Amino acid sequence: MRKPFRITTWWGKLLYAVGAWCAAGLFNRAIRAVGGDSVVLAVLSGVLLVAIVVVGARLFRGADELRDPPRPRWQMTSRAKLSRRLGILFIALTVWAALGLLAWLLPLTSREFPHTPVAFANSSATGAVFLILAVLYVRSGRRLRRLEPTPKRERTDPALSAPFDDGWPRAR
Repeated sequence: MRKPFRITTWWGKLLYAVGAWCAAGLFNRAIRAVGGDSVVLAVLSGVLLVAIVVVGARLFRGADELRDPPRPRWQMTSRAKLSRRLGILFIALTVWAALGLLAWLLPLTSREFPHTPVAFANSSATGAVFLILAVLYVRSGRRLRRLEPTPKRERTDPALSAPFDDGWPRAR
């Protein structure tokens, strides 16, 4: 049976990220060269970004993870803390994109800011992509946290801890 392809090293993950960024750039240039509409480009770029992140989440493995079995579909990282941190990052980027949409809707910006439907579509697609990624990572972090084992308190023999019978270990 063939082993599944997994990326476990930090340099492999970096190489995947740089390669995916270059591939997305070439995809965007190809759509523009064909004469594709900018709204279509914004939507397709958003779908491509979500696909790149989800495929990366399926391929990447943490140091404490098994290589061969597939991850559950909801799991984006190997640790709950990393999922929460990436979720917070994407929440911040979603808020930033929402503020950009608000600036587009309200005439608060200078004349250099493009008030076109294409700019609105780009900002909307960017905000939607960041929101989708934030939900995926936050949900993954919450589920991984529930699966983490709770540390057990170390209890000592009651005869050794008298007269302090609170259950905490004492120096002998």
